[in-house]
Amino acid sequence: TDKVKALHQNLAADRTVNTRSVAALYALLWELTPTMKQHTYCKREILARKIADYIYEYPDESSPQVANSCGVSESTMYHLLKLKLGKTPNQLRQEAKCQKAVVLLTSTDLSVEQISRQLGFSSSSYMRKLLHATTGKTPLGLYRELVNRHKAGKVSFKNVSTFNLD
Repeated sequence: TDKVKALHQNLAADRTVNTRSVAALYALLWELTPTMKQHTYCKREILARKIADYIYEYPDESSPQVANSCGVSESTMYHLLKLKLGKTPNQLRQEAKCQKAVVLLTSTDLSVEQISRQLGFSSSSYMRKLLHATTGKTPLGLYRELVNRHKAGKVSFKNVSTFNLD
């Protein structure tokens, strides 16, 4: 609307933060709020997120254990996850393990083999394959990305004593 455009121009013109600019921001937000789409989560979405969070927290638990802990049947769990998140419990489990692998690869001096054993992968080659499928990077690629982030000043190695580049 014209009123929103005028408020936006007013706010953009005042390039300092002061009481007038803050008041203009609140006025703009007041006008925009009714037009903003509000998302209300249904019980199924909340339950699917609860199940996914549980799987991320306990990726080694079996599907029957997860379903039981979340208070649903196994078939309901599969249905909700597929419907609301587009993923199966196994896909979520693999993502969770890959996230943990990335953390361990970039923050410890454990070898890929040690990390794959610690996270319960059947082999280090399977972990590498899954890591690449999930993140688009191999363990070496993750190390390189970390080094590049260091060179860009986004990461510090101040307290790092060794790197394991197996």
